[in-house]
Order: sequence, then C-alpha cells, then structure tokens
Amino acid sequence: MHILPEKFFFRNDICDILNNQNTLFKSGEKTFDNIQLLSNHDTFAVVTGQQLGLLTGPFYTILKAINTIQLSEKLNQKFTDCKFVPVFWLEADDHDFPEINNINVISKENEIKNLSYFENGETQEKYLKPAGKIVLDDFISSFTDELEASLNKTDYSGDLFHLIREAYKSGADMKTAFARFLNSLITDKGLIFIDPSDPEIKNLLKPVFRKELMNSPQTCEAVITTSVELEKNYQAQVKPKAINLFYIHEGNRYLLEPRDGEIYALKHSRQKFTGEELYNLLDSNPERFSWNVVTRPVCQDYILPTIAYVGGPSEIAYFGQFKEVYKLFGITMPVIYPRTSATILENRVKNFLEKNDLNFDELFDLKEVSKSY
Repeated sequence: MHILPEKFFFRNDICDILNNQNTLFKSGEKTFDNIQLLSNHDTFAVVTGQQLGLLTGPFYTILKAINTIQLSEKLNQKFTDCKFVPVFWLEADDHDFPEINNINVISKENEIKNLSYFENGETQEKYLKPAGKIVLDDFISSFTDELEASLNKTDYSGDLFHLIREAYKSGADMKTAFARFLNSLITDKGLIFIDPSDPEIKNLLKPVFRKELMNSPQTCEAVITTSVELEKNYQAQVKPKAINLFYIHEGNRYLLEPRDGEIYALKHSRQKFTGEELYNLLDSNPERFSWNVVTRPVCQDYILPTIAYVGGPSEIAYFGQFKEVYKLFGITMPVIYPRTSATILENRVKNFLEKNDLNFDELFDLKEVSKSY
C-alpha cells in the first residue's frame, strides 16, 4: 500500500494534545489506546469531520462517525502490517451558528417541529464567533425541556435525556458538549476527537498558514484550473477566495482580504494590517488564524497521517476540486470514501406499511399512493 511521507506528521506532539482533549471529552479507554497507536509510524488515520451541530445535528453526523469506525476496522483486518484508527475532526472554528443551533424532530402530533437554541434566548442577525467558543447558558435547559415535551415517550427516553442533560448543560461550550454527547452514543469504539481550534494545534499549522499568505494566488489558480475541467461534466461546489484564511479578531472570525499596497483587511470590519504586522501576528499568535473550506483539508492532512476521509456528497464533490491544492502544499491527498446514506424505519412505521400493504419506496411518492385509497 502507499505509505504517506513521515515528514508531515507531528505524531508525538499531536498525541499529547489528543490525550488532553479526549480526557476533556470523556472518551473511553479504547480511544486512548488508539491515540497511543497513532504515535507509531505504521499507524494511519481514517478521518471524518463535521460542524458542531446541536445534539450532533443531522443524522448523517452519527453515520459518518460509525462509517469511520467501521472503515478503520476493515482496514485493520485487511492490512495486518499497519494499524488504522478513526478520527473525528470537530469543526470548532466554524462561525455559522444559525446553521447548527437547531434541530428538526417529529412531534407527538406527527408533524415536523423545529427547535432552536440561542444565547441569552435571543436571535442575532449575524454570528461571527467560532461555534466552539460559544458557552451554553441556562436557556439550554429550556431547549431540552421543550424537546422532551415535544416527543412521544419510549423505553429509551429516560436514558436519552439523561445523556443530553449531562452533555448539554449551562457552562459547557459547544465543542465539549458535542463531543461528550457523541461519545455517549458511540461508547468506547475507539473514536478519537480532535479539536483543531486548540492553540497548540494552530501553532503546528503555522507553515500552512504562512504558505497560504505568501502563495494565495497560486491556491486560487489551482482550484480554478481543476474546476474548469470538472465543470465540463459536473458542477463545481467551491469558489476560492483571494486568501483562503480567516482571522479571529476580538472573539469574532473574519475573512482575510488583500488590499492595495501590501495591506490586509478583515471583511465586515474596519480592522487592517500591513503584511509585516500579519506575519508577526502569525508568529506570535497563530491561534488567531483559521482555515476556510479550501485550506481545511490541507490543515487536517498536514498534522494527521490521513489514509482516508469519510465524507458526504458535497464534501466528495469539493475534494475533487482540491487535487492540485494538495500538490501545491506538498501533501498527499487521502482516499475519499463516501459515507452511508440511510433512513431509520421505526417499528410503528414498519407496522403501518405492512398493515396497508405498502413498501418503503412508495413512501417517497405519497401522492401517487394516495390515489389508490
């Protein structure tokens, strides 16, 4: 099998960081065994990642985690001369809070109900704070109470809401709540969580950030060149920015934009830097720098020995645009592995289908089915 270049790995540094992070996330014993394995040169990471969705967000988040664990197990069985461990990248720097602060459930009335959590119970027009830095307040209890009241009780309700309240409680930040809750659902399967917003990890990523600052036109050209070829048969998912980095200023995350005369500005802010100031800040405060959709995979595979990435349809599509970006940064692109798509069929729904002589596929065309009744 193809062996990735060791020079990009910071195994001992990363493993020390992962041990600290996964202690905070209350990971199980098998996770720490896998972190120890990751310190060895013949161990590789099967990675997935996701935004910090409330209660894990869409169901496919759990599917991605399960797929990553399963793929690691299959590779361990097939390639006995190497080890493979599952890793979950917590997208803690993402600042699109309105995208992750709500869930849809089927209510007692069999209707889709949307429930949201807002800091201080109030909506905001624009969120720029990284989601991982958002600390839950007392309104999270109101959210959980409303959720419990909205759902029919089952044999599992008591245990489930105990797990929710243990993870999502006032004083916990979003990334810790997310990781602890997902850990409680997938108990001790060896899944390693990585919080890339950690200042120690940002420090390791300084060479990637510096290269993007110095060579951002080449990154854009690499994405555009590949996209032009792809668009002959497919639709490109990602449009590169002039600089594919964000900067965290006074707690908010802003896109970096170049201006005339070696000046850099923060989009939607009056803050500006000279080139010299920005490079000095990178040296002294790398935790203030953050990736975008183009540079996130590069950052991931710069610090991890990634052999495969488990992604959804959109992720797979945009990875197709990044082949030349990986070459530009001198990093080996991992195998991109599609996550499972699935629909959970509850017993009561299954019984309804059998009683009415319906098959599952017909649920997707109810208008046609209704003509028979």
